[in-house]
Amino acid sequence: MTGKGFEVVPQALRGAQTAFVDAAERHLQLVGQDLPDFRMSEQDLGILGHLAGIVPEYNAAVDQIMRKVAASSDSLTAAAHSLDTAAKAYEAQDEEYYKKFGWLAGKADNSGVYQPEQKGGR
Repeated sequence: MTGKGFEVVPQALRGAQTAFVDAAERHLQLVGQDLPDFRMSEQDLGILGHLAGIVPEYNAAVDQIMRKVAASSDSLTAAAHSLDTAAKAYEAQDEEYYKKFGWLAGKADNSGVYQPEQKGGR
């Protein structure tokens, strides 16, 4: 949309959507593969660590971090979905605009932007 001080470019929304999807996948990898390796067994800190109860508290903290990272992944996925929805809406708007002015019958230039057919002499 132009003429009102701003323009929405669906391709830019798609780029942002891809970044959010990638970040969500990295968060899931962190939760599924990396963070579980940070957990300790009862023997890791010896008898004194066992008696002090450090390991269960430490593991509880790791578990909490894993839950928060998983929740972040869910939020990133939801944001990606919202960006997809917005991009589809603007793409549909653009398609209607192109149809209205007969641009879909034209040819796309090198950047993928539709151009109307050249009519008349020149």
